[in-house]
Amino acid sequence: MQNDTPERSLPQAPRLIRWVYTRIPQAWPALSQYTRYRFECALRSSAILGFIGLPTLGFHLETAFKQGQYSEAAALLWSFMLLIATIRYWLRPRALPLYVIGAFFALPDTVGFTNSGYLWQFISWDIWPAPLRQGDWTGTIDWYWQMLSGQAWQGLWQTLLISQLALFLTLLLVLLVYPLGTAKLAPAAARWPGKLLLLLMRSTPEMILAYLFLLLFGPSGLPAVLALAIHNGGLIGFLVAGKSQAEHLRAQSSSTQTAAIESPLLRYAYQETPNQLPAMLAWLFYRWEVILRESAILGILGIATLGFYIDSGFEEIRYDRAFFLIMVAASLNMLVDALSRRLRKLAEAGPAGREA
Repeated sequence: MQNDTPERSLPQAPRLIRWVYTRIPQAWPALSQYTRYRFECALRSSAILGFIGLPTLGFHLETAFKQGQYSEAAALLWSFMLLIATIRYWLRPRALPLYVIGAFFALPDTVGFTNSGYLWQFISWDIWPAPLRQGDWTGTIDWYWQMLSGQAWQGLWQTLLISQLALFLTLLLVLLVYPLGTAKLAPAAARWPGKLLLLLMRSTPEMILAYLFLLLFGPSGLPAVLALAIHNGGLIGFLVAGKSQAEHLRAQSSSTQTAAIESPLLRYAYQETPNQLPAMLAWLFYRWEVILRESAILGILGIATLGFYIDSGFEEIRYDRAFFLIMVAASLNMLVDALSRRLRKLAEAGPAGREA
Protein backbone atom coordinates (compact mmCIF):
# COMPACT_ATOMS: atom_id res chain seq x y z
CA MET A 1 0.00 0.00 0.00
CA GLN A 2 1.42 3.30 -1.03
CA ASN A 3 1.66 6.14 1.37
CA ASP A 4 -0.35 9.07 -0.03
CA THR A 5 0.82 11.56 2.55
CA PRO A 6 3.13 14.17 0.99
CA GLU A 7 6.78 13.95 1.87
CA ARG A 8 7.96 16.65 4.20
CA SER A 9 11.22 18.26 3.20
CA LEU A 10 13.78 18.56 5.95
CA PRO A 11 14.62 22.12 6.95
CA GLN A 12 17.88 23.37 5.52
CA ALA A 13 20.67 24.25 7.89
CA PRO A 14 21.98 27.82 7.90
CA ARG A 15 24.45 28.62 5.15
CA LEU A 16 27.37 29.01 7.56
CA ILE A 17 26.70 25.59 9.11
CA ARG A 18 26.50 23.96 5.68
CA TRP A 19 29.74 25.67 4.69
CA VAL A 20 31.60 24.58 7.85
CA TYR A 21 30.31 21.00 8.11
CA THR A 22 29.74 20.10 4.45
CA ARG A 23 31.66 22.24 1.98
CA ILE A 24 34.98 22.43 3.81
CA PRO A 25 35.20 18.68 4.71
CA GLN A 26 34.45 17.73 1.10
CA ALA A 27 36.96 20.18 -0.35
CA TRP A 28 39.62 19.70 2.33
CA PRO A 29 41.73 16.99 0.57
CA ALA A 30 41.98 18.97 -2.67
CA LEU A 31 42.41 22.24 -0.75
CA SER A 32 45.28 20.92 1.36
CA GLN A 33 47.00 19.37 -1.65
CA TYR A 34 46.73 22.59 -3.65
CA THR A 35 47.92 24.65 -0.66
CA ARG A 36 51.02 22.49 -0.41
CA TYR A 37 51.62 22.97 -4.14
CA ARG A 38 51.24 26.75 -3.84
CA PHE A 39 53.60 26.76 -0.85
CA GLU A 40 56.20 25.05 -3.03
CA CYS A 41 55.61 27.77 -5.64
CA ALA A 42 56.00 30.42 -2.93
CA LEU A 43 59.38 28.96 -1.96
CA ARG A 44 60.55 29.25 -5.55
CA SER A 45 59.20 32.79 -5.78
CA SER A 46 61.04 33.78 -2.61
CA ALA A 47 64.28 32.63 -4.23
CA ILE A 48 63.47 34.60 -7.38
CA LEU A 49 62.86 37.78 -5.34
CA GLY A 50 66.51 37.64 -4.32
CA PHE A 51 67.41 38.76 -7.84
CA ILE A 52 65.94 42.21 -7.09
CA GLY A 53 67.92 42.61 -3.88
CA LEU A 54 65.88 40.86 -1.17
CA PRO A 55 68.18 38.74 1.05
CA THR A 56 66.77 35.38 -0.02
CA LEU A 57 68.55 32.44 -1.59
CA GLY A 58 68.32 34.02 -5.02
CA PHE A 59 70.33 37.04 -3.83
CA HIS A 60 73.22 34.83 -2.69
CA LEU A 61 72.96 32.77 -5.89
CA GLU A 62 73.22 35.85 -8.09
CA THR A 63 76.12 37.16 -6.01
CA ALA A 64 77.97 33.86 -6.32
CA PHE A 65 77.46 33.77 -10.09
CA LYS A 66 78.63 37.37 -10.54
CA GLN A 67 81.75 36.69 -8.47
CA GLY A 68 82.54 33.49 -10.37
CA GLN A 69 82.02 31.31 -7.27
CA TYR A 70 80.31 28.53 -9.21
CA SER A 71 80.98 25.84 -6.57
CA GLU A 72 79.24 28.01 -3.97
CA ALA A 73 76.37 28.65 -6.37
CA ALA A 74 76.01 24.91 -7.01
CA ALA A 75 75.92 24.21 -3.26
CA LEU A 76 73.20 26.85 -2.78
CA LEU A 77 71.20 25.40 -5.67
CA TRP A 78 71.44 21.86 -4.29
CA SER A 79 70.38 23.06 -0.85
CA PHE A 80 67.33 24.74 -2.40
CA MET A 81 66.39 21.52 -4.25
CA LEU A 82 66.80 19.58 -0.99
CA LEU A 83 64.46 22.06 0.69
CA ILE A 84 61.81 21.46 -2.00
CA ALA A 85 62.27 17.68 -1.95
CA THR A 86 61.79 17.42 1.84
CA ILE A 87 58.64 19.55 2.14
CA ARG A 88 56.56 16.53 3.10
CA TYR A 89 58.76 15.91 6.15
CA TRP A 90 58.93 19.40 7.67
CA LEU A 91 55.71 21.03 6.44
CA ARG A 92 53.39 19.63 9.12
CA PRO A 93 50.02 21.16 10.04
CA ARG A 94 50.93 21.21 13.73
CA ALA A 95 54.10 23.18 13.00
CA LEU A 96 52.37 25.87 10.92
CA PRO A 97 51.52 28.15 13.91
CA LEU A 98 55.18 28.08 14.98
CA TYR A 99 56.28 28.93 11.42
CA VAL A 100 53.81 31.84 11.23
CA ILE A 101 54.91 33.25 14.60
CA GLY A 102 58.57 32.84 13.70
CA ALA A 103 58.06 34.54 10.33
CA PHE A 104 56.29 37.45 12.01
CA PHE A 105 59.24 38.11 14.32
CA ALA A 106 61.78 37.55 11.52
CA LEU A 107 60.24 40.14 9.18
CA PRO A 108 62.37 43.26 8.60
CA ASP A 109 61.15 46.70 9.59
CA THR A 110 58.89 48.27 6.97
CA VAL A 111 57.71 51.78 6.34
CA GLY A 112 54.37 52.82 7.74
CA PHE A 113 51.26 53.84 5.85
CA THR A 114 51.23 57.45 7.02
CA ASN A 115 51.03 60.82 5.32
CA SER A 116 54.75 61.30 5.83
CA GLY A 117 55.74 57.76 4.89
CA TYR A 118 57.34 56.63 1.66
CA LEU A 119 54.51 54.19 0.98
CA TRP A 120 51.87 56.93 1.04
CA GLN A 121 53.98 59.13 -1.21
CA PHE A 122 54.48 56.27 -3.64
CA ILE A 123 50.75 55.50 -3.89
CA SER A 124 49.42 59.06 -3.90
CA TRP A 125 52.09 60.81 -5.98
CA ASP A 126 54.94 58.83 -7.55
CA ILE A 127 52.95 56.35 -9.66
CA TRP A 128 50.87 58.98 -11.47
CA PRO A 129 52.23 60.88 -14.50
CA ALA A 130 53.04 64.55 -14.11
CA PRO A 131 50.29 65.80 -16.53
CA LEU A 132 47.66 63.92 -14.50
CA ARG A 133 48.92 65.40 -11.22
CA GLN A 134 48.72 68.87 -12.79
CA GLY A 135 45.19 68.32 -14.13
CA ASP A 136 46.30 68.44 -17.79
CA TRP A 137 43.95 65.86 -19.35
CA THR A 138 45.19 66.37 -22.91
CA GLY A 139 48.77 65.90 -21.79
CA THR A 140 47.71 62.83 -19.78
CA ILE A 141 46.12 61.19 -22.84
CA ASP A 142 49.21 61.95 -24.93
CA TRP A 143 51.45 60.50 -22.21
CA TYR A 144 49.48 57.25 -21.97
CA TRP A 145 49.33 56.93 -25.77
CA GLN A 146 53.09 57.37 -26.10
CA MET A 147 53.66 54.71 -23.43
CA LEU A 148 51.16 52.33 -25.01
CA SER A 149 52.47 52.71 -28.57
CA GLY A 150 56.12 52.63 -27.47
CA GLN A 151 57.34 50.55 -24.56
CA ALA A 152 54.05 48.77 -23.80
CA TRP A 153 53.55 47.48 -27.35
CA GLN A 154 57.14 46.32 -27.75
CA GLY A 155 57.10 44.62 -24.36
CA LEU A 156 53.74 42.97 -25.05
CA TRP A 157 54.93 41.56 -28.37
CA GLN A 158 58.11 40.09 -26.86
CA THR A 159 56.24 38.73 -23.85
CA LEU A 160 53.60 37.01 -26.00
CA LEU A 161 56.21 35.61 -28.39
CA ILE A 162 58.36 34.12 -25.63
CA SER A 163 55.38 32.74 -23.71
CA GLN A 164 53.86 31.02 -26.76
CA LEU A 165 57.18 29.44 -27.74
CA ALA A 166 57.69 28.31 -24.15
CA LEU A 167 54.14 26.90 -24.02
CA PHE A 168 54.71 24.79 -27.13
CA LEU A 169 58.10 23.55 -25.92
CA THR A 170 56.57 22.75 -22.53
CA LEU A 171 54.07 20.42 -24.18
CA LEU A 172 56.86 18.62 -26.05
CA LEU A 173 58.87 18.18 -22.84
CA VAL A 174 55.83 16.86 -20.96
CA LEU A 175 55.29 14.23 -23.65
CA LEU A 176 58.95 13.21 -23.30
CA VAL A 177 59.35 13.12 -19.51
CA TYR A 178 56.03 12.02 -18.02
CA PRO A 179 56.50 8.31 -19.00
CA LEU A 180 59.57 8.21 -16.74
CA GLY A 181 57.44 8.61 -13.60
CA THR A 182 54.72 6.00 -14.08
CA ALA A 183 54.80 2.22 -13.80
CA LYS A 184 52.51 1.98 -16.81
CA LEU A 185 55.31 2.98 -19.16
CA ALA A 186 58.67 2.79 -17.36
CA PRO A 187 60.32 -0.15 -15.56
CA ALA A 188 61.31 0.21 -11.92
CA ALA A 189 64.98 0.79 -12.79
CA ALA A 190 64.08 3.85 -14.91
CA ARG A 191 61.49 5.39 -12.59
CA TRP A 192 63.88 6.54 -9.87
CA PRO A 193 66.14 8.45 -12.30
CA GLY A 194 62.99 9.73 -13.99
CA LYS A 195 61.53 11.01 -10.71
CA LEU A 196 64.85 12.66 -9.89
CA LEU A 197 64.84 14.38 -13.29
CA LEU A 198 61.27 15.61 -12.75
CA LEU A 199 62.25 16.87 -9.29
CA LEU A 200 65.23 18.81 -10.65
CA MET A 201 63.16 20.30 -13.48
CA ARG A 202 60.25 21.47 -11.36
CA SER A 203 62.28 22.52 -8.30
CA THR A 204 64.68 24.88 -10.09
CA PRO A 205 63.04 28.33 -10.42
CA GLU A 206 62.69 29.80 -13.90
CA MET A 207 64.75 32.85 -12.94
CA ILE A 208 67.73 30.72 -11.94
CA LEU A 209 67.48 28.60 -15.09
CA ALA A 210 67.23 31.72 -17.25
CA TYR A 211 70.25 33.22 -15.52
CA LEU A 212 72.28 30.06 -16.23
CA PHE A 213 71.21 30.01 -19.88
CA LEU A 214 72.03 33.70 -20.22
CA LEU A 215 75.59 32.88 -19.16
CA LEU A 216 75.71 30.08 -21.75
CA PHE A 217 73.88 31.60 -24.75
CA GLY A 218 74.07 35.33 -24.14
CA PRO A 219 71.18 37.86 -23.96
CA SER A 220 68.28 36.79 -26.17
CA GLY A 221 64.85 35.25 -25.87
CA LEU A 222 66.21 31.69 -26.02
CA PRO A 223 67.25 31.51 -22.31
CA ALA A 224 63.75 32.58 -21.25
CA VAL A 225 62.04 30.03 -23.53
CA LEU A 226 64.27 27.19 -22.33
CA ALA A 227 63.94 28.14 -18.66
CA LEU A 228 60.13 28.39 -18.77
CA ALA A 229 59.75 25.18 -20.77
CA ILE A 230 62.06 23.11 -18.54
CA HIS A 231 60.47 24.23 -15.28
CA ASN A 232 56.85 23.94 -16.42
CA GLY A 233 57.55 20.75 -18.37
CA GLY A 234 58.90 19.14 -15.20
CA LEU A 235 55.95 20.39 -13.14
CA ILE A 236 53.23 19.23 -15.54
CA GLY A 237 55.14 16.02 -16.29
CA PHE A 238 55.21 15.29 -12.56
CA LEU A 239 51.44 15.86 -12.27
CA VAL A 240 50.64 13.70 -15.31
CA ALA A 241 52.95 10.93 -14.12
CA GLY A 242 51.36 11.02 -10.66
CA LYS A 243 47.88 10.75 -12.15
CA SER A 244 48.94 7.84 -14.37
CA GLN A 245 50.61 6.09 -11.42
CA ALA A 246 47.51 6.51 -9.23
CA GLU A 247 45.33 5.01 -11.96
CA HIS A 248 47.78 2.11 -12.26
CA LEU A 249 47.62 1.40 -8.51
CA ARG A 250 43.81 1.56 -8.50
CA ALA A 251 43.66 -0.83 -11.45
CA GLN A 252 45.94 -3.27 -9.64
CA SER A 253 43.79 -3.23 -6.51
CA SER A 254 40.54 -3.71 -8.46
CA SER A 255 39.38 -6.92 -10.06
CA THR A 256 38.78 -5.42 -13.50
CA GLN A 257 41.81 -4.24 -15.47
CA THR A 258 41.94 -3.05 -19.04
CA ALA A 259 44.18 -5.02 -21.35
CA ALA A 260 47.50 -3.31 -21.95
CA ILE A 261 49.24 -3.18 -25.33
CA GLU A 262 52.39 -5.32 -25.38
CA SER A 263 54.78 -2.83 -26.98
CA PRO A 264 55.72 0.03 -24.58
CA LEU A 265 56.01 2.48 -27.49
CA LEU A 266 52.59 1.59 -28.87
CA ARG A 267 51.11 1.64 -25.35
CA TYR A 268 52.54 5.15 -24.89
CA ALA A 269 51.28 6.42 -28.27
CA TYR A 270 47.87 4.75 -28.53
CA GLN A 271 46.73 4.08 -24.96
CA GLU A 272 48.30 6.10 -22.16
CA THR A 273 48.93 9.46 -23.86
CA PRO A 274 45.38 9.73 -25.30
CA ASN A 275 44.07 8.79 -21.84
CA GLN A 276 46.12 11.49 -20.08
CA LEU A 277 45.77 14.15 -22.78
CA PRO A 278 42.69 15.97 -21.36
CA ALA A 279 44.32 16.42 -17.95
CA MET A 280 47.64 17.29 -19.60
CA LEU A 281 46.06 20.05 -21.68
CA ALA A 282 44.07 21.32 -18.68
CA TRP A 283 47.27 21.71 -16.65
CA LEU A 284 49.03 23.23 -19.63
CA PHE A 285 46.36 25.88 -20.09
CA TYR A 286 46.42 26.53 -16.34
CA ARG A 287 50.18 27.15 -16.49
CA TRP A 288 49.75 29.35 -19.61
CA GLU A 289 48.89 32.37 -17.50
CA VAL A 290 51.83 31.59 -15.19
CA ILE A 291 54.19 31.25 -18.17
CA LEU A 292 53.00 34.61 -19.50
CA ARG A 293 53.57 36.27 -16.13
CA GLU A 294 57.01 34.72 -15.77
CA SER A 295 57.90 35.79 -19.31
CA ALA A 296 57.29 39.38 -18.26
CA ILE A 297 59.25 38.95 -15.02
CA LEU A 298 62.28 37.53 -16.83
CA GLY A 299 62.78 40.96 -18.37
CA ILE A 300 64.61 41.81 -15.13
CA LEU A 301 67.52 39.78 -16.54
CA GLY A 302 67.74 41.97 -19.65
CA ILE A 303 65.32 40.15 -21.98
CA ALA A 304 63.16 42.76 -23.74
CA THR A 305 59.80 41.74 -22.26
CA LEU A 306 57.46 43.90 -20.21
CA GLY A 307 59.58 43.20 -17.15
CA PHE A 308 62.58 44.80 -18.85
CA TYR A 309 60.76 48.11 -19.30
CA ILE A 310 59.24 47.88 -15.79
CA ASP A 311 62.68 47.33 -14.30
CA SER A 312 64.06 50.22 -16.36
CA GLY A 313 61.31 52.47 -15.03
CA PHE A 314 62.20 51.61 -11.43
CA GLU A 315 65.93 52.08 -12.05
CA GLU A 316 65.30 55.51 -13.60
CA ILE A 317 62.96 56.37 -10.70
CA ARG A 318 60.10 56.74 -13.21
CA TYR A 319 57.51 55.02 -11.07
CA ASP A 320 54.67 56.34 -13.23
CA ARG A 321 56.02 54.40 -16.23
CA ALA A 322 56.62 51.28 -14.17
CA PHE A 323 53.12 51.39 -12.67
CA PHE A 324 51.46 51.82 -16.07
CA LEU A 325 53.41 48.88 -17.53
CA ILE A 326 52.51 46.76 -14.49
CA MET A 327 48.84 47.52 -15.16
CA VAL A 328 49.31 46.53 -18.82
CA ALA A 329 50.91 43.24 -17.73
CA ALA A 330 48.12 42.61 -15.22
CA SER A 331 45.44 43.26 -17.88
CA LEU A 332 47.15 40.86 -20.27
CA ASN A 333 47.31 38.20 -17.56
CA MET A 334 43.62 38.59 -16.75
CA LEU A 335 42.73 38.24 -20.43
CA VAL A 336 44.86 35.12 -20.84
CA ASP A 337 43.53 33.70 -17.57
CA ALA A 338 39.93 34.04 -18.79
CA LEU A 339 40.84 32.39 -22.09
CA SER A 340 42.78 29.60 -20.38
CA ARG A 341 39.81 28.84 -18.08
CA ARG A 342 37.62 28.42 -21.14
CA LEU A 343 40.16 26.17 -22.83
CA ARG A 344 40.60 24.12 -19.64
CA LYS A 345 36.88 23.44 -19.51
CA LEU A 346 36.94 22.26 -23.12
CA ALA A 347 39.96 20.06 -22.45
CA GLU A 348 38.43 18.50 -19.34
CA ALA A 349 35.10 17.90 -21.08
CA GLY A 350 36.72 15.80 -23.81
CA PRO A 351 35.32 15.16 -27.29
CA ALA A 352 31.82 14.32 -25.98
CA GLY A 353 31.58 17.54 -23.99
CA ARG A 354 32.81 19.64 -26.92
CA GLU A 355 30.21 18.11 -29.26
CA ALA A 356 27.46 18.83 -26.71
